[in-house]
Amino acid sequence: MIYLTGDIHGPMDFDRIRPENLIRQGMDCQPDDILIVCGDFGIPWTDPDQGSDREMLEEIARWPYMVAFVDGNHENFTRLNAYPVVEWKGGKAHQLLPNLFHLMRGELFTLENHTFFIMGGAMSTDQWSRQEGISWWPEEIPSETEWKHAWDTLDRFRWKVDYVVTHTAPACWKTEEGMQIIPSLEDQCPVARKLEEMESRLTYRRWFFGHLHEERITQEGKAVWLYEKVVDITGNTKFQGKLWQKFLTSSYDYPMICRREPGRKDMKQSLLARFPDFPEESETAADRFAPGIAGSKTLIQLILKTMGYGKALPSPASPEKLKKQLDAGEELWMVTVQHGVFWREQKL
Repeated sequence: MIYLTGDIHGPMDFDRIRPENLIRQGMDCQPDDILIVCGDFGIPWTDPDQGSDREMLEEIARWPYMVAFVDGNHENFTRLNAYPVVEWKGGKAHQLLPNLFHLMRGELFTLENHTFFIMGGAMSTDQWSRQEGISWWPEEIPSETEWKHAWDTLDRFRWKVDYVVTHTAPACWKTEEGMQIIPSLEDQCPVARKLEEMESRLTYRRWFFGHLHEERITQEGKAVWLYEKVVDITGNTKFQGKLWQKFLTSSYDYPMICRREPGRKDMKQSLLARFPDFPEESETAADRFAPGIAGSKTLIQLILKTMGYGKALPSPASPEKLKKQLDAGEELWMVTVQHGVFWREQKL
């Protein structure tokens, strides 16, 4: 399985990617699993042979899964670029540990039969408060050589990939639904402008990025803002066809009675739980769900099956009524489905 998350900034948010915290979110990562950090990994920052950097690297080396990261704007590029370059999963990467890789700019990797195009870098808006070579490096902006390499890579693959992972977003996604989500200074970022040019030509399923410290998904599901959440790459499947037009353009809350199944470590699942495509039939979208409550039996049964919960909802009802119907070993959860993907869960 492939998972993604946003910036961790070294020790600031290191807990998020620890095995025990992933397990609490329903992700028991194994040796074949890969966790991708969308930039600002921040390790190493000072000296990888001593202090907190050494402790974090030693801990990562003991984890059973692979960790890979795109470089952000808050990286020590001098230390990062000193690591050996290796071929990994079809692309070039700096290898920091047997299970830790920095995915280099403009490279394409094949992970679990999916192609991933990688492009790190972004402009620091706090550059004025940092010191070059100590807390800021000009290499945060990709060079012309790196951009040319990125274009050449995409030319080889005819500008078609499965997924794109970057640190910052194309400029077109820095405002969503009319809401400015970053300071106006960030709009001058040359990386964002170049990525926008790339996005206009590229065919892809979904684009993941961090940097903006936001968690959002575009209405059509093409772009995912990541920060503190860890998401499952297979969790972004959305319904297809006109039947699901209303579903894809709306957000619904479903109260659900859930029973723990054998082998489940936690009721909580990854942020974007898998939602398989559903065959079109004669029903209209309105026949399939009712906004704000449990919805139709067909959709709820599919949600329950997808989430791994073992008991069907007795009937559309308010959370207060459902709480009175709980049996031993059952819990009530509110699941938010936004634009065709599971977006949030909360235990009631």
